[in-house]
Amino acid sequence: MTQSIKSILGDAIAATDARLGRVDDVLFDDCDWHVRYLVVDAYAPLTGRKVLVSTDAVDVGRTTDSAVGVRLTRAEVARGPGADSAMPVERLYEQATLNYYAGAGDPAEGEQAAQRSHLRSSSEVIGYAVHGPEGLIGHIADFVLEGWRISGLALDSGKRVPSGSVKKIDWRTREVRFGDDAQSEREAQEQLRQRRESSPRA
Repeated sequence: MTQSIKSILGDAIAATDARLGRVDDVLFDDCDWHVRYLVVDAYAPLTGRKVLVSTDAVDVGRTTDSAVGVRLTRAEVARGPGADSAMPVERLYEQATLNYYAGAGDPAEGEQAAQRSHLRSSSEVIGYAVHGPEGLIGHIADFVLEGWRISGLALDSGKRVPSGSVKKIDWRTREVRFGDDAQSEREAQEQLRQRRESSPRA
């Protein structure tokens, strides 16, 4: 099923026993382009708490145009990990800066953590300028989904860039650069292989 990330934003979460909250953001891995988490505003008025719902918990059979079905109860969603437990690259940089000016840490440590992370906020990346071999071709307007994998970047110029051709996403300059699709796909697969090999094993 093909859809877009923007079409999910604002949807309710259909737990097994009730509906609650809404999808506020989508976090994806810029190495393999899979959506990892939905950031859900659980409508907690006293705390304003937002929680993460893994896409592994999504029940496609109960998902509609206005709600994302999940194999969790309302209480399980509300008790889920807070959104800050899996901060995207942009938030890691921001938090490092805030900690530094609060005298609570070295910004270099935050930058190193951000450089190791491949988690991105779709809401943050939408609007980034996209540059190809010929220069600027537009800005990201949306992401095209095939299941829970981002297959392409939809631009405000009407063009579409395959996710496999993206070579770099730069948080500081708010830019995305892409090149040869096949070469970039091979590089992405090699990065993914290296990450898996370096990850601690259970």
